[in-house]
Amino acid sequence: MTGDSTTLTCKTSGRPIPKISWKKDGKSLGKDKRTEVNTTEDTEKFEIMSEVSITDADPIQTEGVYRVEAGNEGGLVTHDIQVYGEINGFNGRIFCLEFTDMI
Repeated sequence: MTGDSTTLTCKTSGRPIPKISWKKDGKSLGKDKRTEVNTTEDTEKFEIMSEVSITDADPIQTEGVYRVEAGNEGGLVTHDIQVYGEINGFNGRIFCLEFTDMI
């Protein structure tokens, strides 16, 4: 339903702190009129958290495979999230992902 919001969250850690990037259906996500990517680092704990917020989510445009990648010199970790356009019984449709693989 148009007007809903969706949030995808990734939290990970490593030394040095990993860089996180997001893709949807193989294309890099950036800020546009509906999508915003926010990332915060905790340099004392070597942790990073990144969120993709999609507002006024159109089910057709929001649906797809989202990939989060976290990497540093120690390696790369990826995780795919399938987001479906319509889910009956959900109000506000919030999808969360947290993976805590140490890099």
